[in-house]
Amino acid sequence: MPRRLIIVFVLAFVVIPLSVSAQETCTCYCAGPDGAQEVGSTKPEACAGACKQKGETQVMCGFGTQSPAASPICYTKSECEGQKDEKDRQAARWVGQARDCIGGQGYCTPIRYADIELSFKLGEVEKVSDLAQYIQLGYTLLLGVATTVAIVMVMVGGIQYVIGAGAPEQLMKAKNRIKNAVIGLALLMGAYVILFTVNPQLVKLEVPSLPMVKEVKLSTIHYLCGDYRTKDECLADARRVGGADGCIWEADVGGPALCGAKAAIGKNGFPCGQGCGPGLQCVHSIPFGGGSAQDVCSDYKNGSPCAESIECLENNSECRQSRCQPMTGVAEGKPCQEGSECMSGICDAITDICLSGNETTRCALASGGGDDDKCLPDYWCPDDSGAHCERDLDNGEACERDEQCLSENCADNPGIGTGDSCQ
Repeated sequence: MPRRLIIVFVLAFVVIPLSVSAQETCTCYCAGPDGAQEVGSTKPEACAGACKQKGETQVMCGFGTQSPAASPICYTKSECEGQKDEKDRQAARWVGQARDCIGGQGYCTPIRYADIELSFKLGEVEKVSDLAQYIQLGYTLLLGVATTVAIVMVMVGGIQYVIGAGAPEQLMKAKNRIKNAVIGLALLMGAYVILFTVNPQLVKLEVPSLPMVKEVKLSTIHYLCGDYRTKDECLADARRVGGADGCIWEADVGGPALCGAKAAIGKNGFPCGQGCGPGLQCVHSIPFGGGSAQDVCSDYKNGSPCAESIECLENNSECRQSRCQPMTGVAEGKPCQEGSECMSGICDAITDICLSGNETTRCALASGGGDDDKCLPDYWCPDDSGAHCERDLDNGEACERDEQCLSENCADNPGIGTGDSCQ
């Protein structure tokens, strides 16, 4: 019995995995002078050997749709040279065909412009392209200063040697000064000459020019229903965002042409939809976020949507401009000097009296001609003699002029053919 168990374990953990892995194949790509070349389907462990037989190196062994064509560091010449900086200048340089990119693609390196202004000049240089250039210029400047100091020390030592001809101690100091200056000068020059002789790049400080990487979009999923701009996008992706309830096109439930979360429908300030939540009433007003008047839910507290036919619940509050607001300022019919003093924000320029700006306000002159300044923002004034302010019309209602519409657009709808209406 134990021997049988051992055989079962060997089959399960050794033989079966080997047989499965043996069936896995990938598409092998090798690097070449004309770019990455496809060798064919092979096992992953055999790809490197196949490339070595061709005298080339392995680029990758791709599974499924994987290939060098998807490499984020491979650019075509037009893609690379089409990169622009904030000053609309060419921002990158194509370095030619790369061995590990497909034919016609290569690396793209950034172009560095001398745009960094220095707080003080390094010689005659006022701008540099990067830190490496700044350090190299500083080194060159300091090398010149050190050389000048060394020469001056040699001159000082020579003068000291001549003056102290009769004093052995002064002669020794002069010799040491000259010797030290010459040794320092030899070190300065010798180090540079030796490094330049070994490899000129050793004395040329440069920032490594690494290949640019393309932008890779990992996901196109939106995280807020309001990110969508069309109905199709809103409904197609509704299950991914907006919580467990997803998104809904609010125009389908009597709201504006916007994408919103289903969970918000029926809440304070949002379309009524199939009804309102506890403590809320459905009222024809302007929803949160603006737009045209529609059926929205409201708790009639300050800041919530309201209609003038229903009183706001909080003390000393009233419905102004489709919102419950505290009653502050001068009441209707009281003297005023400017609109900011009045609760409605409207002060009659002729009578200096606060107006309500609603249906109770006479806005037209006796001789005709309406004055919209005497009406609230969502009201308009007809031109008829002695007319009162009238509430703006919603989309779809018949109209004669733009001022009548909340959208300020009265036009004919050819698709319906019912005459002019608010659009």
